Amino acid sequence: MTISFLSVIIADMENMNYRQELADEIKDAPKEERQEILDKAKLTVDYWKAREEKLREADAKELSINRAKYQAEKIVFDGIAKAVCEKYGLHIDEEDKTGILASIQRKLRKTSLVFGGADNIKGKRILDLGCGSSGGTEDIDMHNSDYARNMFGPDATRIFEPWYCRALLEVGADPVGIDVGENSNESFEHYGSDLTRKGSLDFLPSKSFDGVWSSAFIGSPQLDKTAGTQDKSKKREIVGELENQISRLLKEDGKRIGLDFEIR
Repeated sequence: MTISFLSVIIADMENMNYRQELADEIKDAPKEERQEILDKAKLTVDYWKAREEKLREADAKELSINRAKYQAEKIVFDGIAKAVCEKYGLHIDEEDKTGILASIQRKLRKTSLVFGGADNIKGKRILDLGCGSSGGTEDIDMHNSDYARNMFGPDATRIFEPWYCRALLEVGADPVGIDVGENSNESFEHYGSDLTRKGSLDFLPSKSFDGVWSSAFIGSPQLDKTAGTQDKSKKREIVGELENQISRLLKEDGKRIGLDFEIR
């Protein structure tokens, strides 16, 4: 094991030395001869060994930076998620029975990953289809059942509130929520629209969004109840319409952040 480890170290040092010697030779050579020196070097095994080692070093450095960045953002997003829950009067215990806290954290990290970092989320106009509503959820049978309350606790009725839009607002994004439910008390831009109807998003201008998100809409039990989508062909029609609208609404470099259109 020791001999193998030392062999790796020696090989790495030889690769580093070769790279440095080649760089010095090219630097010291007349400008018109540099390409010829490089072309000859590319015909040797040493060049490609050294190049592979350099790529591994770059990958390791990037991985280290990404890990550190991920951990730093995780701490920030976890704090933001807790602050959002507190702001809207949701008590979160260690168990997080509703899963709301974990959901906010996951969605923020996903958004950051898609846009290449937390700072890049700021100012982004993000559309949330079926964002949830701050009122009118009391008629959802699943929420009021004893089973749901045992599973999700006394705050079961709050699962489908617009938590993602609320969190986006906190991180400096420009969220736009679409839902058939009531959101008049919310601070983010929102519209009441029935997404099961063709043309429900026609009022929004084309190429106006940096990102689109939709989760738990197509699979929502409320959708089956209000739109009669137990028939999968009906759901396929809705998904087709939404896909067309998304293509129209996204900017050229727009992102499909998270779209759960799986028909179950």
